[in-house]
Amino acid sequence: METVSETTKRKVGRPKSKFWETAKMLGSHGAEGCARTKLDYVRMIFILGAVQKDRSDEDQHLALGITKADFRSGKGTFAPGFRTMAVEACRWCEASGANRRQAANIIIDARRRGLSFPDLYAHFRRLRLGDRKGSKEGFLLAIERTVNDHLRRFSGTDRATLTGYLREYVEALERDP
Repeated sequence: METVSETTKRKVGRPKSKFWETAKMLGSHGAEGCARTKLDYVRMIFILGAVQKDRSDEDQHLALGITKADFRSGKGTFAPGFRTMAVEACRWCEASGANRRQAANIIIDARRRGLSFPDLYAHFRRLRLGDRKGSKEGFLLAIERTVNDHLRRFSGTDRATLTGYLREYVEALERDP
């Protein structure tokens, strides 16, 4: 008969990232905050290095909103949305086994085509997690929030009118899916 200590147990919690040790070594030199914030900072730097390495100033500015020279001199800042997108790109690299150069190529190519950083964030997240399907409860909650927001903005609208609008919308969906 097996004892409890002989059975292998499934690990609980998030899988450990290869960047944890680097985040610990940075201490207070990197990002201020909790361990997760420091880990995300290391992930952002991982992608930053790939975008800057052997790239033209035009590509760097396109992908980061700043060139390597400006970054080093402290003259500029990253484009809004770059940090969160870079963290998600790094998570995708970890999950898929892709290297950071591949992520940098995707970022630069997408930025050339005019995609925004939130679009890129969503792209890397979709690649990592797959397409998500909504639930009935989530859908109804979203409709409820939308209706309540509308009623807050336009308090003169009665509920019967809203019900009629919703019926018309559903009928239109059924006619032309």
